[in-house]
Amino acid sequence: MAQWTEQALIFGKATLLQFHKRYMDEPDGDENYIINLKVVIHGMISTAPDPVTRRQVQQTLHNYARDLYVQYYFHGEQTDDHTALEDALDTFDFLYELEGWPE
Repeated sequence: MAQWTEQALIFGKATLLQFHKRYMDEPDGDENYIINLKVVIHGMISTAPDPVTRRQVQQTLHNYARDLYVQYYFHGEQTDDHTALEDALDTFDFLYELEGWPE
């Protein structure tokens, strides 16, 4: 793994984790949270040396942020409900891609 990629993943995951911890302490709604995660990810990849590296780092950070959201979604609930997992993933994917709920 190239040095830039390795550093971007380390810094990106650390930033996303701190952002996630703050959100857990002070929730501001899924919409704002997920849109801001996307902004952080795009900021991290903005200086990638090439498109392939940019895509690899973006996908890794996206998956990490998605996993954090799913953990938060189930925070405090003792459930293994497959439907709830699908709802969490669908919500994240929808808000990440469209950057908001339809009006």
